[in-house]
Amino acid sequence: MPEPALASREADVFAKPSKEATVAAPSQGAPIRTPRAFSEAEAPATPQARISPLVYAGLVRLTEFTVVTGLGFLIAYAYIDEYFRQYAAALVLTGIASSFVFEGLGLYRTGVLAAAHRHLPSLVAGWTATVGVMLAALFFLKVSQEFSRAWIAIWYVTGIVGLVAFRGAVTAVTRRSIASGSLMRRAVVYGTGDACKSMIQGLNEDPDNDIKIVAVFDERGPERGGGIIEGYPNLGGIDALMAYCRTNPVDMLIVALPVSAESRVLGLIKKLWVLPVDIRLAAQASKIRFRPRAYSYAGNVPLIDLVDRPIADWDKVLKWTFDKIIGTLALIALSPVM
Repeated sequence: MPEPALASREADVFAKPSKEATVAAPSQGAPIRTPRAFSEAEAPATPQARISPLVYAGLVRLTEFTVVTGLGFLIAYAYIDEYFRQYAAALVLTGIASSFVFEGLGLYRTGVLAAAHRHLPSLVAGWTATVGVMLAALFFLKVSQEFSRAWIAIWYVTGIVGLVAFRGAVTAVTRRSIASGSLMRRAVVYGTGDACKSMIQGLNEDPDNDIKIVAVFDERGPERGGGIIEGYPNLGGIDALMAYCRTNPVDMLIVALPVSAESRVLGLIKKLWVLPVDIRLAAQASKIRFRPRAYSYAGNVPLIDLVDRPIADWDKVLKWTFDKIIGTLALIALSPVM
């Protein structure tokens, strides 16, 4: 049997909200919403069209490849009369290489796409490195004499202009999508102590972050962990967390526990892996550092991937395509007997 105080605190999550849904914080002038009012305010009144950040980044990558190679084809078509096949091969390979270079520089993360002006040096450096690799390849393959230096120079300059202009448009679309919620990922946080506070602070400090914290849970419960954690109401422990994730739209569960607490993290995963959410371990406050490829990022906060949803991102696109194709073929095949 739970203690009366704990039971009454957790019952507030499901209780009908009163007319006065907010109370003033004793230490700050900003109002703090009660748990029930907080969860209801975060829930959208009508379902919105959502797009996976990974799918969105893939569409940006494909469009960017089209912009870069399209400019090169247009310049070659207008400027070059012969060896057009060699130019086409160089354009396609360079466009693919630029996508990998930009990916390695982290230029396809949602937070980066929402703030292109802060990452223009990396964009220009990546494009310059890609064109430099192409020139080195042409030299060592002894085919550089078949390519016009003027074409390469014009393509390099127009490529920079095209990439900057395209990233500016992407920034506007990304910010609008984040503001409308179509690109926003709804996250709940489960943790305790300084690791939890540091992670929440890191997310809140990034103005272009695509993570929206909708609830915070403390493994110690609201009595020991406190009613408010970094401005968010503490909705309870592990049982309240699982109930919340089953009844509310949640995209990600961030576990804000020390990376060194292996037994606690493993025990937690055994309980939470059944939830239909991505589970990430916050590495913000950890002194242990892995290679950059070991992390995914929520804004500027490094996360370690623990569990992924079985059908998400491009898997949803493939499933939708498969269902439409098979359904259409089945309808055609069975139409004579229908």
